[in-house]
Amino acid sequence: MSLTVLILLTIVAAVVVAALILGEIFFLPGFGLPGILGGLGLVGISGYLFLSGYGTLGMIFIVIVAVLFALGFWLLSKRDLKGFALSEKVEEKVNTLPPSLNRGDRGIARSRLTLGGNAEIEGEIFYVESEEGFIMEGTPIYVSRIENNKVFVRVIKDDLMYGPKGDQPSPAI
Repeated sequence: MSLTVLILLTIVAAVVVAALILGEIFFLPGFGLPGILGGLGLVGISGYLFLSGYGTLGMIFIVIVAVLFALGFWLLSKRDLKGFALSEKVEEKVNTLPPSLNRGDRGIARSRLTLGGNAEIEGEIFYVESEEGFIMEGTPIYVSRIENNKVFVRVIKDDLMYGPKGDQPSPAI
C-alpha cells in the first residue's frame, strides 16, 4: 500500500473515530456502540500504525483525532442544540388513588376500555384496566381489585348477582 493511500485512510479513519466519540457524547449518551467503536478504532488504528513501523503517522492520527474531537466538542457545546433535546415538560401525573376508592365501587366506562382506558367511579375519572378484555364506553363497571396503584374493573352483568351498591361482588364470576 502506498504511503499516500495510507495517509488518506488515516485521515478518514481519524474523522470517523472522532465523529463516533462525539456522537456518543452528544447524541447517544451512555456507554453504547458508537463510543465503543470509537475507542476501539482509536486504539486499534494507532496500534496498527505504530506496530507497522509508521510511528509518525500513528502520532499524526492521534493528534488529528484529538484536534477534531476538541473542535467538535467546542462547536457542539456552543451551538444551540434545542432541536435535538427534549424541550417539553411532562405535565401528566401518576394515577393517584384516593383512599375512598374500594373494591366493589361502581362506575361507568367513559372511554372504550381496550384493556385500559378511563372510567368514572364515584364521580371521579380514573385510568383503569379491564380484566375482561374490551369494554365499550358507557358500560356499567365495578372495581374488581386495586393492586400497585392500578384499578382493575369488570362489567356489571346483573344487579341481583352483585347486590346493592357497597356490597362486595361475589367471587364466583
